[in-house]
Amino acid sequence: MRSTFELDQTISLVAGTSYFDLHNNFAFSGYEYRPTERKARFDWVRRDGSWVPEGLPARLALIFDGVSNFAAKKRADDMPFTEDDCVASISFLPKELAEEFDAICPGHRSEDEHMAISFQSGSSVKIWANSVRHEEKA
Repeated sequence: MRSTFELDQTISLVAGTSYFDLHNNFAFSGYEYRPTERKARFDWVRRDGSWVPEGLPARLALIFDGVSNFAAKKRADDMPFTEDDCVASISFLPKELAEEFDAICPGHRSEDEHMAISFQSGSSVKIWANSVRHEEKA
C-alpha cells in the first residue's frame, strides 16, 4: 500500500513535519466503507484535554483508495464502550499476517502490505488498498 505518511511507535502518523498521536490526542469518530467505489475513510477528532498540543487540526482522516478487502474483529464484550474511540495500534502488515488481528509491525516496508487499526476495546479493522493518504481539517 502506498502511503503519504509514516507510522511512529504504532500509534502516531508522521507527515513531513506534522506529528499526529492517534492514541492520546485524537478520538476515533467512525469509518465509512464504500465497497462499490473501492474506498474507505476513517475519521478522528482532536481531543479537548489539556495534554493535547496546540496547533493540531480539529479533524484528521485516513482515506483509502483501491480497497480490495476489508475485515473487522469484534470488540471485547467486557470492555467499556469508552475504549472504542482510542487507538491501541496502527500498523502496516505483510501478507503473512493477513489472518492476525493482534499483530503489530513497526514501519512500512512494501506496497504489498495491508493496514491494521486496533482499538483499546479489542476491536480491530484491516484494510487492503492500493493507497492511503491523510487529510487534515482545521
